[in-house]
Formats: sequence, C-alpha cells, structure tokens
Amino acid sequence: MHPVTTRGLAQLEILCKQLYETTDSAVRLQAEKALVEFTNSPDCLSKCQLLLERGSSSYSQLLAATCLSKLVSRTSNPLPLEQRIDIREFPASTLTPSVQDPLPDSSHMEVRTEEVRTEEVRTQEVQRTLGQRRLERKDIGG
Repeated sequence: MHPVTTRGLAQLEILCKQLYETTDSAVRLQAEKALVEFTNSPDCLSKCQLLLERGSSSYSQLLAATCLSKLVSRTSNPLPLEQRIDIREFPASTLTPSVQDPLPDSSHMEVRTEEVRTEEVRTQEVQRTLGQRRLERKDIGG
C-alpha cells in the first residue's frame, strides 16, 4: 500500500477514535467535521474499502460500513454502475467482522441490505419503463 494511503487511513482511524472515545467536546467536534468532509470526498468509496480491509479499529470499520451504506442507498446522484459493481464484488470476508470486533456487524449487514434494496428498486423502475414502452407500442400499432 502507498505510504500516503497508509497515513491517510491512520488519520481516519484516529479521527474515528476521537469521535467515539474523547470526552473533550472540541476534539469530538473537530473529528466530526473532518469525517463529514471525508464522507463527501471523491475518494470516499476507495478509502472505505481500504478501511474495511485493513482498518484496525471497530470505529473505523463502522464508519466505512456506514459510508458505503449511504453511498449505495442515496437516490440523488447515485453511484455509477462500475462503482456499484465494485461494492457488490467486494469480498464478503471483509464485511464479516472478526470475533474480536463485534461492533460493526449491523452496519456491514446494512451495506449489503441497502445494496439489494437499491438494486430491487432500480429493477422495478426499469421493468415499469419497459412495460410503459410496450403499452405505447401497442397503442401506436393498434
């Protein structure tokens, strides 16, 4: 892994720990602001995948799983097909928490659940569109 990426992931881990563990409200607020910026960054998807693969804390894995869930389920500005496929093909083993890290379990499941729901909605939309086109063709021809 590239050192800058390692440094960036380490910084995300620190921010997550500060967000969940600090008693200093100013530190927590700064961490929250930085993490909100991260979730809106263009490289959020790739860093979330790296956090799930290599993150050492439950907090960073929870952040990654939550971000992926939001990316998959957003209706405005949906992920491009290629990125949705990347998430779908993401190794299931990385979305299965270790015995030592039970915290992210529900978020990991939410990512997969939201992806399935989103794909079901999109499939239904395509089926409706195709059905409308068939009806329009019948009206024109008949």
